[in-house]
Amino acid sequence: MPEWDNPRNKAFIEAYRKKYNGETPNVHAYAYWETLRLLAETANQAKSTDKDDIRKILSTITYDGVMGKVTFDDHNQANLPMILFELVDGKPVIKGTFSTQIKYPSR
Repeated sequence: MPEWDNPRNKAFIEAYRKKYNGETPNVHAYAYWETLRLLAETANQAKSTDKDDIRKILSTITYDGVMGKVTFDDHNQANLPMILFELVDGKPVIKGTFSTQIKYPSR
């Protein structure tokens, strides 16, 4: 979402456009960028590439992503910042933000 006014987002868009001849990143570019950066940060904090060490860090990490903070809940589900937008005259207009945090039923 290039319209998202956030310093990390703006830096990502600038770097992406520089690398890819002015092309604007799409949702896939964001997803792959964030996934790779999150795994790299997790491995760095774990000081390991072992899957069990990575999993342990993922359960406690707070990752500052392009769109905002990402955390994981006790079910290993990511809580992600999301943007709600509407197309107005063919252009996206941001209507608000929300988190993907899941409210689990009590057992």
